[in-house]
Amino acid sequence: MDRIFEFVKELSLLDGISSREDEVRNYIIDKIKDNKSCSYIVDNLGNLIVEKKGSKAPENKIMIDAHMDEVGLIITHITDSGFLKFKALGIETESLMQRAVKINGKIKGIISGKP
Repeated sequence: MDRIFEFVKELSLLDGISSREDEVRNYIIDKIKDNKSCSYIVDNLGNLIVEKKGSKAPENKIMIDAHMDEVGLIITHITDSGFLKFKALGIETESLMQRAVKINGKIKGIISGKP
């Protein structure tokens, strides 16, 4: 069970905003590529489709479906005093107040009110 929690933690810490899910997709592929019972394809839209074969023919099949992307922000302007103005992707901006953010996965900051 610890392996599953570690996997979910590593996966959750990856950056993967909408249309930039490559890091997440590559991480998953790296974890499954040597498993002989798994096969995968990446379609034209970047979706990762994985099939895991069992040791016996199943009576029923299941499908697990999840998003690889997360909410993100697009910087639209940098003020003269160094504040960043942004538009949100996939979330209302009011819910972001006082949240920690990373810019390009590197520069850390906090979202505050208007400068």
